[in-house]
Amino acid sequence: MVGTSAQSHPRRFANVGAGGAAGLATLQVFVSELHDYVRAGEIEMVGFEQRQDIGGIWLAEPRPDPSKQKWPETPAYDSLHTNIPHPIMYYPSQWAPPSTPLFTDAQTVHDYMRSYADRFGLRQYIQFNTQITAATWDDSTNQRHLTTRPYGTQVNQGVETITHYDHLLVTNGHNRHPFTPDIDGFED
Repeated sequence: MVGTSAQSHPRRFANVGAGGAAGLATLQVFVSELHDYVRAGEIEMVGFEQRQDIGGIWLAEPRPDPSKQKWPETPAYDSLHTNIPHPIMYYPSQWAPPSTPLFTDAQTVHDYMRSYADRFGLRQYIQFNTQITAATWDDSTNQRHLTTRPYGTQVNQGVETITHYDHLLVTNGHNRHPFTPDIDGFED
């Protein structure tokens, strides 16, 4: 059982990276498997997504502004296509339409992810344009303290807020920033 009568507050779950592929899958399983506990107010899920919409790396940035940051928000570009067939890449709980090409383009993947989020009502659990700047453990309360701030048009601007969670799920991807190995003489 998730909640108990002795518990004075709902069990709170934070999902960092909620708008990407792993985050959406986590939210969908959480919401479908624990639906009764959510409705009863015994547990609460809050998803955090730094970007403005569903899609993770598949949410293309039309014209990256190099003055804002070192790397663009996503490695996706207009002519990008998947390198694995969609029956392997897409969620088993929502198949692609029969007319979908075997190797889809980035926009099709993004549209699919948005459709998935809408089908399962996942947007209501996600705080978009929110950056996590710290996650610390508090031994006295047995909770995680998440420090967040607004993210978007004014990168790294805004008032930080600290909220408390019983459980932390980190579902962010590892492909946002390119990896450049250390190679002697490369910087020259």
